[in-house]
Amino acid sequence: MRKGICKHFLGSQDRQCALSVDVRSLVGGPDFGCWLRRPCISVDYHGTPRTGTIPCDKYEDPTDADIAACEAAFAEMERKFTLAQPVAAQIRDKYKGVDWSGVVACPVCGGHLALRHYGMNGHIHGKCATKDCLSWME
Repeated sequence: MRKGICKHFLGSQDRQCALSVDVRSLVGGPDFGCWLRRPCISVDYHGTPRTGTIPCDKYEDPTDADIAACEAAFAEMERKFTLAQPVAAQIRDKYKGVDWSGVVACPVCGGHLALRHYGMNGHIHGKCATKDCLSWME
């Protein structure tokens, strides 16, 4: 989240924003450039105002508090995944080339962390039973 991007913007892959505004129909046209007209991003990567965007009455620039809360949430998520990495690495090493699933103690909360290791590519999916704890897919 940053200044110049609507706080309701979910990403270019999404047709709607968090307020259910159908951005795709708002900007119109079948062309690839239709996304350049979306109202969700009012500045380019250098902070220069963009031209040609379609107005949206729901556009809302994030406040400093919104940005700080988003940064704090990302920092917390990073903290959790830093704790999970050694567990995932052990499973990946132990079951290299073999499919495996099981439950281990969650390194964040001590709850039940369900893991699934895919031998074909070494990816691990994990989900803690505790609400809002760990959950990821590689």
